[in-house]
Amino acid sequence: MKLTFYPYSPFEIEKGELTIIQTTNKKFYFDVINGLKNLDRLVLSQDDEKIDAKLSLVNLDDVVTDTEQTLKFKTKIKNDVLNNLNDDNRKRLFQLDAEMKEIFLGAAYLDDFPIQVDEDWDINKQYAYTGTKLLNVNHDNPYDIIKEVLNLYAKFDSKKLLVLKNLFNYLYSNQIESLVQMIKTLELNVLILDFSSEDYSTFLEECRYYCIDRDFVRWDSADR
Repeated sequence: MKLTFYPYSPFEIEKGELTIIQTTNKKFYFDVINGLKNLDRLVLSQDDEKIDAKLSLVNLDDVVTDTEQTLKFKTKIKNDVLNNLNDDNRKRLFQLDAEMKEIFLGAAYLDDFPIQVDEDWDINKQYAYTGTKLLNVNHDNPYDIIKEVLNLYAKFDSKKLLVLKNLFNYLYSNQIESLVQMIKTLELNVLILDFSSEDYSTFLEECRYYCIDRDFVRWDSADR
């Protein structure tokens, strides 16, 4: 996969290999940030064929401070849970639904209330009734948040390019190393934009690393 911000040369992104674009060039950085928001001056391609960035790119921005990241998977998680139910599970849920309705009708008959219950079985309503939901991750631990989000995308949207911003500000060196291995294991397409002059040379062997300096000079890990 290639990501191009005109007029700059394409940045190559490989599945399972974390790509880092680091810069201290304010103009380049804000050009990229604005391009990701508006998807203008930005081209995403696969095997030299242009693909729709709106469908294939997810701009996660600062995933650590955005507490709503997991909510977008609410429906997909529910559907996944329901799809995992076997025939015995569904029969039992149907029986429980019928028993609940019978109990409510019985209570109404004691006072001769003219009520009726919906005889149709709706497993979606049954699921909602239980209050089943994804537990909130520990927001005091940025690494846990990042892992949770990446795991969700690996499960439900693994082919998309995930773009994150300044993620290393929240992580220790050992957590960065673990993150690199996690992306490799999950085979995700991940790009991190980093506005800093920190030396990440210890990760160059595991990552695809680009740098744009203040003079717009570009180099990557292959140049070292």
